[in-house]
Amino acid sequence: SLAVTAGKTGVWDLDPERNTIFVDGILWSLIGQDRESCTVSMDEWTSHVYADDYPKLVDMTTDYFAGRAESYDLEFRMVREDGTLRWFLGRGEAVRDNEGRVIRLAGTNTDISDLKQMEKALQRARRDLEERVKERRSELETASPYGKATNGWTRNIEAIPYQRIPGSDRSRVSFLSLTTSLHSNRPKGKSKITSG
Repeated sequence: SLAVTAGKTGVWDLDPERNTIFVDGILWSLIGQDRESCTVSMDEWTSHVYADDYPKLVDMTTDYFAGRAESYDLEFRMVREDGTLRWFLGRGEAVRDNEGRVIRLAGTNTDISDLKQMEKALQRARRDLEERVKERRSELETASPYGKATNGWTRNIEAIPYQRIPGSDRSRVSFLSLTTSLHSNRPKGKSKITSG
């Protein structure tokens, strides 16, 4: 359908009894194969799954068939005809017999490669931002008389004696002690601003 095509989504239908899977033409095209909708062996289809993700696919299928997983839902990569990798979101729903055995598993694979690229870009941007904030904080601490660095008359705020503030259940630096301490450590000399 138009919705499936626009969403880069292909349809598949697994027959576990025969160990075959029906793959539609859209899904073949998403992995770079110029093929019509057809049924192939599971071995042929899974040969296109990226090797590092194959165990995850097997585990998901095994757990879902055994009833240990409530839904069939996973992200994995497939290898295109040109050797490039594409990310897919695979989802499926089983038809079971009276004894609970899966007799059919039908679902879709959606190409989410663009989404994965966006996630990577956002992660890089977040790391860059965190690094810039860290650098800026370090610069401010160095430049500020209230920061960690000292240059003669400035003092680390942590070195100011703590005072008990009435009504408080913990010791904090009072504004008076902070200003008094900083003022007493100013360099001697003119404090007035003169014009001319």
